[in-house]
Amino acid sequence: MSGKKRAVAIKDKPVSAKLSTPYPRPVGINEKKIPSNVNVRYLYQPSELDGGTQRATGPIWSLKVYMLERAVTKPNEPVVYLHNGPKCGFVREELLIVLPNTLLPPAQVMLNSIGSV
Repeated sequence: MSGKKRAVAIKDKPVSAKLSTPYPRPVGINEKKIPSNVNVRYLYQPSELDGGTQRATGPIWSLKVYMLERAVTKPNEPVVYLHNGPKCGFVREELLIVLPNTLLPPAQVMLNSIGSV
């Protein structure tokens, strides 16, 4: 990508890259963080349910509620949140905070909204 040979590029000093997507909000150290020990649901990826298909009536948020464990901050990058669910990180826009004393539908109702597999 830089036009240099691989052996020469490996020896070069690291260069900070510009963001490919400008964020319309503060990121990194200036970003307002969601506190840990907050219950959240995460946004499903388009192919995460039903083995790669997504239905219009299917859920878009996770069926289970997870607790945030920690937040990872790097300069000039959005804060990445980790929780006790899937082993991947999420940014603020991919999380839905579940307020205390919120009653979710029973698991059977949630599973029926997905449809038969």
